[in-house]
Amino acid sequence: MHGNAKNVRDLKIFVDDHLNFLIVCHQPIDVDGVIPRPVCCKLFPFAKPFDVDELDARLRALLRRAAGRASPTIRYGDIEVDPAARTVVQDGQPVEMSPREFSVLLVLLQARGRVLSRQQIEERLYSWQSAIESNAVEVHIHHLRRKLGSGCIQTMRGVGYFMPQEPV
Repeated sequence: MHGNAKNVRDLKIFVDDHLNFLIVCHQPIDVDGVIPRPVCCKLFPFAKPFDVDELDARLRALLRRAAGRASPTIRYGDIEVDPAARTVVQDGQPVEMSPREFSVLLVLLQARGRVLSRQQIEERLYSWQSAIESNAVEVHIHHLRRKLGSGCIQTMRGVGYFMPQEPV
């Protein structure tokens, strides 16, 4: 048995309903012939060499599945966000926003129901080399509230910002 196939078979002891594996290997393997299909549906073999865009698409799909979304579109009340296309639509009308505003909105939507501090939001938005203005997050939140409605993003004073689990 090929080494990659043996390693994949060994993975079955770790697979449960909440785990997905993207396996990068030197050559294609037939997962179906190695372990039973119910387990295989959680394994996604990916042979080298590969296209970086394809890897990116597969990783985004795995993250969507892990979040319980089959579609790339995130819906929140009358707001639809497409992370791949970086578009926002509210009540059927496109909403123009800067790349940073879009990123802040996406971070808050992905953490729906949880309060994120300004520092947590900054860590998810900026690289180590980026210079961050002291009130940059507050400015982006202000612009998002103006564009999407003031009830969309809530403030927990002294703690941070959040989007309620269900829209207000």
